[in-house]
Amino acid sequence: MDTRARQRGFTLPEMLVAITIFLVVMAGISAVFVSSLRAVRQGYQAIDAYELGRSSLAVVKRDLTSCFTSREHGDYYSFCGTPIGMTFVGLVRSSADSATANIARVTYAIYALPSGQFTSLGDVTGDETGQHFTDAGGEEVNTYSLIRYVEPEVDNLDSFPVDWRLLAQASASGYESSGASVLSAELDEASGQGTGGFLDYLDGNVQLSAVRKQLVAAKQRELWIRMLAGEPELLGDVGVDTIWQLLGEDPLDYVVAENIVSEVEPLLEYKDYASFQPFFQFGRVINNHGDIEWLHFWNSLENAPGLSLPAAYANPDAAGSPMFPRLPEVVLADIRLMYESPYPGAPDFDRRFREQIDVPSAYTRGR
Repeated sequence: MDTRARQRGFTLPEMLVAITIFLVVMAGISAVFVSSLRAVRQGYQAIDAYELGRSSLAVVKRDLTSCFTSREHGDYYSFCGTPIGMTFVGLVRSSADSATANIARVTYAIYALPSGQFTSLGDVTGDETGQHFTDAGGEEVNTYSLIRYVEPEVDNLDSFPVDWRLLAQASASGYESSGASVLSAELDEASGQGTGGFLDYLDGNVQLSAVRKQLVAAKQRELWIRMLAGEPELLGDVGVDTIWQLLGEDPLDYVVAENIVSEVEPLLEYKDYASFQPFFQFGRVINNHGDIEWLHFWNSLENAPGLSLPAAYANPDAAGSPMFPRLPEVVLADIRLMYESPYPGAPDFDRRFREQIDVPSAYTRGR
């Protein structure tokens, strides 16, 4: 027997062909593995973002289902709503599983100043006024955060941890120099006394009618939401940029949801609601078919057709009027979350979360 024939190995061409086939197979396996790993990571990111959106709305729902009107104490003013936030009195639990609940004022607000401290997405091309972001498709978007500020043991909407006289004085100086529509100017308008009218009211130099007092109080509740939202140029020359500095608090400690996208430019202003989808809407059932009348404001001056005692104030059924305040029967929370994909060119996570939340006590505590 020829031993040389039995000991014959692979030729060089055969080895090259085998190596080529091996490399092609391994490349295919690697591509499948990388693609699977990428899909898994994107799936986990989508799950995390989805859970964040749903859990954020669950917190809002839990708080709204516990809000109430203190009729026993003659306090009907326990809810105020705007497109960027709302404030109300309710029973708040320290956790979802807690058996005890304490009264508190709860304020939700879309924080108006985009910040690099928040999780950003896409490429930053910002300037000194805020940050602009672009998604994977090159579309410019702006991100905000939802803040939940709880004040324990506060059982009404008319007690504030700020000095309105100080704020109005500082705001008035800014108003006189810049002509901007700031806190003092809006409170003066609500008082119906012209420039300096709100300060004169606080100092006892003028007497306001009962109606005017209600209008001023309604404006203060609305301004409280806007101050917590960090609305720019609202405080005037008070020496700080936002109310958070006066409170000695960091808004980042109260964030319940980040990367909330809106079409509106940075430095969100509450009256720009016509140019973007409101984050909150408020409504009441108007017939037996369950149809709902939706409003962008609730118990706010924006629901009043004017400040000179319009005829609508005589109508106790006027929805959202600050003259006949009540709880909204339903609240629509609408937020759009976007998170950057971990892979260049891959689609970002982008989903809108909408939930219509019933307010049980609105059906039993109407005026």
